[in-house]
Amino acid sequence: MSDNNNVSTKKQDINDDNQQKLVPKLRFPEFTDEWNEFKIGEICDVVGGGTPKTDDNSYWDGDIDWYTPSELSEHKYVYESKRKITKKGLDNCSAKLLPPKTILLSSRATIGETGIILKESTTNQGFQSLIAKRNLNYQFLYYLIDTIKKELIIRASGSTFLEISKNEIKKIKVNIPLKNEQIKIAKFISLIDQKIDLLEKKKKLLNKFKKGVEFIIFEKKIDKEKNIILKDILHERKEYSYKNEEYPHVTLSKEGIVKKTEKYDRDFLVKRGNKKYKVTYLNDICYNPANLKFGVITINKIGSVIFSPIYITFEVNNINPDYLAYYICRKNFINKLRKYEEGTVYERMAVKPKDFLKAEIKVPSIKKQEYIVNFLNKIDKNISINENKINKILKFKKFLLQKMFI
Repeated sequence: MSDNNNVSTKKQDINDDNQQKLVPKLRFPEFTDEWNEFKIGEICDVVGGGTPKTDDNSYWDGDIDWYTPSELSEHKYVYESKRKITKKGLDNCSAKLLPPKTILLSSRATIGETGIILKESTTNQGFQSLIAKRNLNYQFLYYLIDTIKKELIIRASGSTFLEISKNEIKKIKVNIPLKNEQIKIAKFISLIDQKIDLLEKKKKLLNKFKKGVEFIIFEKKIDKEKNIILKDILHERKEYSYKNEEYPHVTLSKEGIVKKTEKYDRDFLVKRGNKKYKVTYLNDICYNPANLKFGVITINKIGSVIFSPIYITFEVNNINPDYLAYYICRKNFINKLRKYEEGTVYERMAVKPKDFLKAEIKVPSIKKQEYIVNFLNKIDKNISINENKINKILKFKKFLLQKMFI
């Protein structure tokens, strides 16, 4: 493959001694050498982590980065840990000081998450980190590990939680080209990562801008607004139906209302039974009483559908339903509603409809409501376009990893 993305294809080859030496489906045309098979333990040092005693203050708040798996993300590099340890803490636990360019590899809980450190650091025991040996490019290794995540999980074991051991990681077989080709592949995919990072930064800025606009619109006092209690504009809908072709079956989550067939990839009509489902219509406001604290509240933009009777659905009157949705689906408003939560355990703490309807909102004129909705819709459209770009590039990256690595 050349820098202008031209790609050549080469067939798989098998040596006379029956040892497979494979080549990927996509290659830069200037490379023709076969890829050779190695065990990870032959090309990397695999290093575990450790945790100093938490009750000894002399071990903590030092200047050595100490990572936990929760600090890894989709980003390629990790720059600074949340907690740091001292040299004394390092010397008194099983953690090892890792050199720059080490690949952090989570080995328990969420197995296979990775990140690259750029300065000396250490980790807790939730990692088996990889230090590339001679003739192995560390960035190539980072992308290579992304292609074997399934095998890492398959090799994991444990009763309480899955964990993959150092020895199991070292036994995994991978195929490696010569170093010049490794560097070329890593640089090419790095360009894609850079594009993703730019779009992710734009996404954060757009979301931050939207929150700022919403704060000004909904939290600041503006002339000619009036306060309205929700019970004056919302009416709880208590219409029920059995499953049938007239009403598609949906579920409610933080992502909004989604058809069951899309979320679970199955026909919801397989099991009809005698269970009644709640009906909701276009522009209804819907929420889950127990999961409102997690942001499970939305406006129905699908149409006439049915969902679980545990969900609450309100008919909207005398207000622009989209304005109302923007207002009450915000985290700030949800937190205000949480004062009405009732329940014995956190997971079941719920806001009942009668209490939901006690809340007040600020309402401007209909004309101003429409202006606000149109403005926020434009921001949402830009966020959606940016999100689609990210997803397309991620799919392209996944395709390349499948085709350029064996």
